[in-house]
Amino acid sequence: MAILLQPMSDPWRIADLLDRVQPITGRLAEPAALGRKLDVFKPEVVYHLGWSGSGHAGRNDPRQQAENVHEAVALVDLAADAGATAWVGL
Repeated sequence: MAILLQPMSDPWRIADLLDRVQPITGRLAEPAALGRKLDVFKPEVVYHLGWSGSGHAGRNDPRQQAENVHEAVALVDLAADAGATAWVGL
């Protein structure tokens, strides 16, 4: 199991799980670099829980949501290219 961590992020909420996952450092906004890392990891299933702005003023910002949709679709494509057979977005 792997988890995508943004560079310079503080994973304090999942600190007790980090010894059970393979961290992959990257950004959804940089799909080429992330795609190479997914190709190496070869996920079977990808769960996307990284919707930006959901708890802030951004949740009503059409530009923020358009960016979220764009990044989610890019992740679907990257996951498929890396061999994933399922993608779950939350």
